[in-house]
Amino acid sequence: MILPQKLKLLSDSGKGELTGMFLRNRNLTDLIRDIRLKARSRCETTHASMKKWISFAVKGTRHKGRENKILCKFFCIQALAFILMV
Repeated sequence: MILPQKLKLLSDSGKGELTGMFLRNRNLTDLIRDIRLKARSRCETTHASMKKWISFAVKGTRHKGRENKILCKFFCIQALAFILMV
């Protein structure tokens, strides 16, 4: 069996914690991990800013209108981000 198959078998048999520990240990030994984390940090900062601008909470909204409400808010955030970049 190749590694992804072994991990899937472990996960399917209820050993998801072992699978997670293996993947975490493998990630910690990755040489380019720091480079990825810096890029991730910038992305998370942008997401935090977007959440401050507009809330994506749909509690109290009818089920039919939730998707349209989220799409409208997402479009507004995209427009704000574009304006800030220019």
